[in-house]
This record gives sequence, C-alpha cells and structure tokens, in this order.
Amino acid sequence: MRDFRPILNILGLLLCIESIALLIPMFFDLINNNQDWKQFFYISCLTFLIGLVLYVGFKKENIKINLRQAFLLTIVSWFLIALFGSLPFIYSSSSLHFTDAFFESVSGITTTGSTVISNLDNLSEGILIWRSLLQWFGGIGIIVLAIAILPTLQIGGMQLLHMEHDDPYEKTIPKINKFIIEIASLYVSLTVLCFIFYYIFGMSAFDSLIHCMTTISTG
Repeated sequence: MRDFRPILNILGLLLCIESIALLIPMFFDLINNNQDWKQFFYISCLTFLIGLVLYVGFKKENIKINLRQAFLLTIVSWFLIALFGSLPFIYSSSSLHFTDAFFESVSGITTTGSTVISNLDNLSEGILIWRSLLQWFGGIGIIVLAIAILPTLQIGGMQLLHMEHDDPYEKTIPKINKFIIEIASLYVSLTVLCFIFYYIFGMSAFDSLIHCMTTISTG
C-alpha cells in the first residue's frame, strides 16, 4: 500500500509558506488603501487553514520519501501552489477568469514570463508584487528541483551531490539540505544586490523590488 502521508504533510507545509507570502502583497495594498488587501487576507487565511490541516493531519515522526514519491510531490506541489496562487488574480480588482488566472500563476511559478494581462500599469501594487513573488519563488523552486531530484537520476550533466541510488537516506538528505541552504542564501543575496543596483541607477524602490525578483528568477 502506497503511503501518501509524507507527500500530503509536505504539501501542507508548502501551502502554509504560500499563505505567509500572500501577506506581503496584502501589506502593500493595505498601506496604499487599496481594497484588494481584503482578498489577499481572505485567500491567505484559506490557504493557511488547508495547509495546516494537511500538515497536522498527516504528520509523522520521521518523514522519509523515496524517488517516486519525490517526483509525485514535485508535480502535485507545483500544481497546488499555482492553483492557490491564481486566486488573487480571480478575486482582486484584476478580475481574471480562472483559465487566465491559472495561466498567469503557472507562468510565474515556471518563470516563463508570459502574461495574459494587457494593462499591467493599471494593476494594484499588491497584484504586481504577487506576480513577481510567484516568479521569484518559482526560480528558487527550479534550483531546488535540480539539486534535490535530478542528480539522483544521474542526469542533467552536473552531479552536484555525487551520490548513487543506494546511498543511505541518512547520508543523502543532509547533503541535499546543505546545498539547498547555500543556494538559497546565494539567491537571496543576489536579489538584494540586484535591488540595490536598480535603485542606485534611478528606479523607484517599488519598481526596483519587482524587477529584481523577476530578473534573478529570469521570469
């Protein structure tokens, strides 16, 4: 019998993280007196509640996932994050249909950079921040996928972890965690550096923020 509890537990954690990220555009709309902040707040609460139920309801003492579970987790997590990420586009002032909103969210998570929105300048700051955040998180997500999954299949051309399929779980996981922490630190540092340069060369603080996130993620 397949055990889906580790996958559901991690999905719950990812949704909780996404719910926290939703508070960032809410804050921008709140300080600019844009009523979209309410939609971000409600969506954040909904996302957190569902994530908490999954995280607590399927919690185990020691979470261990095999390669098949890792692939399933990757596919489902990207779909689920994109699904909840599309909600602000539907219920905010942008009022996109579900298909367009989901496309916009998937485009962000995959750092494709495509958009179905024609009047970006007329969007609220919250929605603009959310589009940039989706791309920024998508960028680091692709890096984590390349580090944690592809080397185990001996594909991709860069064997960052130099590990075999029969490596014990206790040896491979700390190695993966170490690389993820180092790459994430570099990713954040480059984002901050990019923001500083944009700001120095004449962009406003807000424009520097959204452009640095999309630049680093290549969105």
